[in-house]
Amino acid sequence: MNDAEALAALRLEQRIRRARVDLVTWMELAGPPLYDWQRNAAEYLQSVSEQLAGAERAFLAKEPIVQIRLQIEVMTQVGKTHLLALFLAWHLASKNQNAAVASYAASLAEGISDDVRAALQSGLALRVWPHLARKKKREAEDIDNNGQRVKDSSADWSIVNANPRGKNIRFRARGREGGLNGHDFWLVVGDDLLKNQTEYASKAMRDQAWSFVQSQAYLRVQTRGGAIVLVGSRWGSDDPHGRQRKESAGTRRAPVVLSYPLKAKPGDRMGRAPGQYLLPGFTAEGEADTRVE
Repeated sequence: MNDAEALAALRLEQRIRRARVDLVTWMELAGPPLYDWQRNAAEYLQSVSEQLAGAERAFLAKEPIVQIRLQIEVMTQVGKTHLLALFLAWHLASKNQNAAVASYAASLAEGISDDVRAALQSGLALRVWPHLARKKKREAEDIDNNGQRVKDSSADWSIVNANPRGKNIRFRARGREGGLNGHDFWLVVGDDLLKNQTEYASKAMRDQAWSFVQSQAYLRVQTRGGAIVLVGSRWGSDDPHGRQRKESAGTRRAPVVLSYPLKAKPGDRMGRAPGQYLLPGFTAEGEADTRVE
């Protein structure tokens, strides 16, 4: 190994160590290159994870519970699911807290689950978090709150805890009609709880999407604390994002909203000039096609 190769190896090792505590570095190493909006959102998602670590400490100390609500609003096909998969993997491995994801269809949620699991089983993840190579605890492996043993599946699985004495860390993926009973989840992510404008036009579909937030996500944080993160395109004022804003208006539960419109408006959160597109190379023709879709 020459000097240049040795320096490159040293710098890589430094980045790998930093990835354990820095979400953006983890995402950069995992690839592909980040869009500006993904980097911006990741910086806030890391703060959610840090707040969740504090929320768990507060709960164990019998202090007032901490509830965190975040909405990320962005169009489809811009890398949001990839962002979420890498964030969820980073949170599970770095913070050792159970997490769950839900979407409009169980198959989509399971696809995210597969991506999270693949990220955690990669050679890169084993270098960032060496504890993942340990064998999971068997004497208390995957016992739910009812004392029942849970077998791993594509939609429900666990990883080893960084603390050798700690329980395995659980991850679950569900369609919006599914349940999260059986485990305590500190982080619940809803990714596209409504599929499209057609579903939004149906009150039954809107009610079903909101029912997941109310009957599943809210219950997870009501007594223990935790975070609810809703991610997706906006379809109207009565979608889950809009309903959560109405439900929490004037209270301490009002969500933080990160909005990334296709075309920047004055005061854009990323500092884009008015009219600048969200993705590099996007054109007026591309905008027209996207809006038609």
